[in-house]
Amino acid sequence: MSLDFDSARLANPHFTEEHDAWRGALRRFIDTEIMPYADDWDEAGAIPSELWPKAAELGLLGLGYPEQFGGTSADSWHSWIVNEELSRVGAGGISASLMVHGIGLPPVINWGPEWMQAAVAPPVLRGEKWISLGITEPGGGSDVANLATQAVRDGDHYVVSGSKTYITGGMRANWVSTAVRTGGDGDFSEITEVCPWDILAHDCGQDLDADHRASPRVFKSHEGANDIAKGAKYIYVVRTPEDAFLSFYNFLPAYM
Repeated sequence: MSLDFDSARLANPHFTEEHDAWRGALRRFIDTEIMPYADDWDEAGAIPSELWPKAAELGLLGLGYPEQFGGTSADSWHSWIVNEELSRVGAGGISASLMVHGIGLPPVINWGPEWMQAAVAPPVLRGEKWISLGITEPGGGSDVANLATQAVRDGDHYVVSGSKTYITGGMRANWVSTAVRTGGDGDFSEITEVCPWDILAHDCGQDLDADHRASPRVFKSHEGANDIAKGAKYIYVVRTPEDAFLSFYNFLPAYM
């Protein structure tokens, strides 16, 4: 008897008919919208933007997010099924890029002000815009406790300076939840700043010249079908309003 994807999995007593229906719908979507093109996307180093709205219509992007932002209620087993079914594709970059909002959006949902949640979450969950997570730095990797990117208070703004690299999905991201340091060296008073990549300084409140507004697209790099902003993304003296920051106190341990 030969094994296939389904017979190789142990039966899960927690799955209900609802879970089985979700797996069936998701599998049909993947077999139709992803599988026939996965190898080409993997070679090209990118997946088409049209895939996100289709995934949103299925309910994939909004799975487990608040309904007020366009999400749908779900339990951990729904997410488990998503991981299993996307693994069938065989190209990890596709799932990493398609689902990158899963690491970029939670800080906004959990700790962002209402105006930010309303501006960011709905278009991301509709598949119209993208958000990534900016942790890794050129000199220290993903060592959150030793972040070098600084945010210094200046009145009702913060002046942010530093650089980030290896941003999963960073080549198309409209926003990046970016970890910055507001305390001294070794101080765990980090917070997260959310700011658009495109015309970064303008959208954050201050115009800078071209030399101080480097786009991650200059450093474009691919790893499989995952759009990664691999080169350093420099953030020079960006004045960011105080209310664009999120509390990082409870967020930090998850990245240590």
